[in-house]
Amino acid sequence: MLIWRAFCAFAALLSVVYLAGWLTNRYAPSSIDSGLQTTWSEAVRTDLLLLSLFALQHSGMARRAIKARFGRPTYLLSTALVLLLLFAKWEPMPNSLWFLTGIPALALKAIQIAGLILIGWSVGVTGTRTLLGLSAEGDFQARGPYRWVRHPMMTGTILVLWAYPELTEGRLLFNTFLTIYVLMAIRWEERDLSARFGATYDRYREATPALFRLPMQ
Repeated sequence: MLIWRAFCAFAALLSVVYLAGWLTNRYAPSSIDSGLQTTWSEAVRTDLLLLSLFALQHSGMARRAIKARFGRPTYLLSTALVLLLLFAKWEPMPNSLWFLTGIPALALKAIQIAGLILIGWSVGVTGTRTLLGLSAEGDFQARGPYRWVRHPMMTGTILVLWAYPELTEGRLLFNTFLTIYVLMAIRWEERDLSARFGATYDRYREATPALFRLPMQ
């Protein structure tokens, strides 16, 4: 059983590392803006299908009833396999909508780094072993970045996605879909959290913004 959990965790880590290279057009055999080009309409249709498959798998298997039956390791392995399919079948739309250089590009890079730090901080607070299915989830605690926003990993993900100096048509499609998916997934996740932690989480939700804390909040 431990070997199975370790294998699934390793597959998940590999898929995340590959995703980083795929999104940045670096260090990976394929990328979001490279590959065989088809017609614009076919690319949109294929890519939306792939993204929808990811969303259905990721959210469907993330439900507590499903994870309780199949386990988090199976969920992680399924996510890695769906991402592998996306990497293999993604049809690029590399036409550039903007390409920033100089100070604007450096500003976006700083935002990206902030997003990565926020993701890493959130993972550290949640526990890497817990996220990888190697240890059980603990009780609810609003620690670290969770004291300011309810979903700091999602906040960091949105920052990393959009703070990129070049925006191509394919990246716009990917970012827009993932952003909408994040907003929808938050509602589903919070229903699970409310059912699990009850009034404790409900009070936390009422007092803490979901993704971004404005100065007056």
